Amino acid sequence: VVQLDLESGHLVAEKDQHQGRRVWSVSHSHLRPHLAASGSEDGSVALWAGRGLDHIAARVRPGGKAAITGVQLSPFDENAVAVACADAHAYLYDLRMLTAPLVTLQGHARPVSYVKYLNRTTIVTASIDATLAAWDLSSVPIATVGAGGGYISNTTVINTPSRVFRGHANHKNFVGLAVSPEDHLVACGSEDSEVVAYSMAWHQPMVSYKFDKNN
Repeated sequence: VVQLDLESGHLVAEKDQHQGRRVWSVSHSHLRPHLAASGSEDGSVALWAGRGLDHIAARVRPGGKAAITGVQLSPFDENAVAVACADAHAYLYDLRMLTAPLVTLQGHARPVSYVKYLNRTTIVTASIDATLAAWDLSSVPIATVGAGGGYISNTTVINTPSRVFRGHANHKNFVGLAVSPEDHLVACGSEDSEVVAYSMAWHQPMVSYKFDKNN
């Protein structure tokens, strides 16, 4: 995991805490200074704290040995982190209670490659089953303080997305996923040399652009 200063271009930190395995995804928190997360094919999500990735504050393994393919610290909730996993599931954790996922999303048929927050109560996932999925989290209970002062919560399992998007080709590769919260749009690449954009209001592509393979 490498951290750079964009203004100077200088290397701030370089850490190898994933057993020498590939790191597929990193995320900085917009709400918590000096908090970052990394997800690796070693099956773990590492939560980094302090300036310059000073130390690992916590580590979770939601899918056992399954690779972590995507991670995002929520830009809307300072206590939330979303994780995409090669076990075909996505997970949502409350940072105050990392013993178990707050939510498990089980709607994809193949590994989940990306996860993004569209807003506080909506997560979008991408999978190499050639679908994107939107998940409604509005009814999910938050972690609560127990009698001993610690946070407790039961894992909520959601088996059905609120909407599934089809119209792009994705059966093998990482093709990307981007969201536009202001416009309620999501976009991804496609293995047939297209970029595809979807509106949250409709499950088919809103627009696509095909690249010329000769250029």
